Amino acid sequence: MGVSRPTSHVTLVLRDSHGQQDSVDVHGPGGTIRVAVGRPGHRSSVWRIWANQNKSDVFVAARVLAGTQKFSLHESGDWRNQWVTKEKAQRFTSQENRVLDQWPRPPAGLGGWTTGLTIWVPSVEVLDIADDKQPLAGVGWIPEPPPDSAIGIHVVVAEPDRGFVTLRAAAPMDGFRLADGRVVLVVVSVHRLPDIDRLWLDQQRVRARAAAGSVAGEAAPGRRMALFGNDSEGNRLVWDLSWR
Repeated sequence: MGVSRPTSHVTLVLRDSHGQQDSVDVHGPGGTIRVAVGRPGHRSSVWRIWANQNKSDVFVAARVLAGTQKFSLHESGDWRNQWVTKEKAQRFTSQENRVLDQWPRPPAGLGGWTTGLTIWVPSVEVLDIADDKQPLAGVGWIPEPPPDSAIGIHVVVAEPDRGFVTLRAAAPMDGFRLADGRVVLVVVSVHRLPDIDRLWLDQQRVRARAAAGSVAGEAAPGRRMALFGNDSEGNRLVWDLSWR
């Protein structure tokens, strides 16, 4: 898979193992992608990835949290997870510091790709939501993974004309062009989740519920939590978990 820049637009080039090639023009500059695992009434959180037409800052947030907290991948290379306003930070942390996590944009890897964020959705976290108001239209719906597996939703910022990248157990889902000519890609993968990871996630859920205490109250239908962290290479990730 590669990204090329003809004279006036950007093209996504897909090549399979047999050498067959297909090309898709990438819309932009700017755009919005909404994605979720499952279907209306039985799903994960709905995640939004977007950028404005005239700037190359990329934002990522769960739909229900977009007015409170978001990831900001600034074109300057200052990448952050932060509260959207000082007032929100004050309300939830008793401080006006908006920044929850801050890191420099990593160097581009093969094909000019830089991973911005990976959202992980384990199979057991795709649950029924009674009276779900989420419509089918406007969201890229990913089939839920097999038991004991997880879907990875990878937000990638790619530089055109840097060659091909080989995807294994993964496929591009959507993308849009930024004002500076780079491209935002959403790539989806499926991975088996080891027993030790599933146990760890259950432990984190218990800790989160205990820390929330009476503020959280009883679990409302469809209530979810986001567990933030990073992998061994420093790439940021978030686990999209149910409140069960």
